Amino acid sequence: MKIQGLKKVVSVTKNVISDRTLRRLYGVNPPNKVKKGNFLAHVPTLESRAVAQSSSGLGMTQGQIATLIGIGTPCLLKHYGVELALGKSLVYNSVASALYKKAMEGDTVALIWLSKAQLKWTDKTEIEQTGSIEHTFKWLE
Repeated sequence: MKIQGLKKVVSVTKNVISDRTLRRLYGVNPPNKVKKGNFLAHVPTLESRAVAQSSSGLGMTQGQIATLIGIGTPCLLKHYGVELALGKSLVYNSVASALYKKAMEGDTVALIWLSKAQLKWTDKTEIEQTGSIEHTFKWLE
């Protein structure tokens, strides 16, 4: 992605991103901008959607993701709601798949964790006392 070369934090005023910043982010052809009131509306691109999705999967906050893309948080939620939800789901799926693969290959730690987490197995030992218990009290003088 071309965002890696960006050294300054994108300054956002009323969700307006300058043409210069767009060229830095997206290269020669910035996405089309739509005039909305007194400012230009944000138009999501495939790259910005990929950034939102991968950043969400990495655990970044919505504010951090919005800053990275160069928009405000309300705009992020409006345009990238699906990507935010999908990012975490894809990461969880990848982790679960890798754990399952390791368990099926015979990794003992992965097998133990899966059996406890998914099969509700436990290694707790319960001790049951049968019979009566006698107590003897002796007064000390």
